Amino acid sequence: MAQYQRKLGHTVVVIMPDGHDGYKQKAYYGIQFVGPRRRAFAHFGILRKPLAFAFLVFTRLYFYFYVAWVARLYDVVHIHSVYAVSLLLPFKPKIIEFHGDEIRNYPNLHGKLYRFVLRLFLWLHWKTTFYVPTPDLLSELRHVVCIPIPVNIELFSRVLPPVMGTALYMHNWHEKNYDRALLLAKKYNLRLKIVDRTFPSNNLNYVNMPRLMERYEYLIDRGVIKSLSTTAYEALALGLKVIAYDDEVLTELPSEHLPWNVAAQTIEIYHEVMKD
Repeated sequence: MAQYQRKLGHTVVVIMPDGHDGYKQKAYYGIQFVGPRRRAFAHFGILRKPLAFAFLVFTRLYFYFYVAWVARLYDVVHIHSVYAVSLLLPFKPKIIEFHGDEIRNYPNLHGKLYRFVLRLFLWLHWKTTFYVPTPDLLSELRHVVCIPIPVNIELFSRVLPPVMGTALYMHNWHEKNYDRALLLAKKYNLRLKIVDRTFPSNNLNYVNMPRLMERYEYLIDRGVIKSLSTTAYEALALGLKVIAYDDEVLTELPSEHLPWNVAAQTIEIYHEVMKD
């Protein structure tokens, strides 16, 4: 999103606290990490958990106050997920965007405390308009607008033709097993390749994803979550056929996911919040 906002002539910086980047997507886009790097406390024995918790609190507070300080240099702050930082920006034009299981009722990886605090925040801001990237999340909030997932069509551009009669399935934590993918592969008579992303050894480098995906004629997308994944949109940009959550076969990337369209939509939103 930021990459194409810059192409439209805007100055954009993306910052975040240090975190896992096994997919190397953050490194590819040159995201600026703020605060101390993550570290392990396993060798501290019984102090491991309290030290890890204290370090997490410190790094988050450091990040929040850094954002509050640097925000003065920019017209708008687009907050992804770390909604608490908005409490330090009461008079700053801003929008808050939530992703996936942060607000999705099911499937959800977050514990009861996280969900309680989030619901309390949402209740206190019941008049606020929030933003989400997928249509299935529109029912999770009171006032909500969808900003479609942008696809980097420069990176996800086909080089080689696919091997016909093949399918790729990228398994993730929200799917309990491979059963649906196996059934769909049998239905369409496809040779199926399964990449299980829940195993660290199968973590892929973001920049290599187009060359992996373009080998296949089909991508079988997730089924439990009732919206297309980012990987599905990237596959469509590459020209794969995508079997969606409802078993419909899609062949074209919708225009609203073209990156300059998403960038233009966000700029319009920014102008609106600046007027308020």
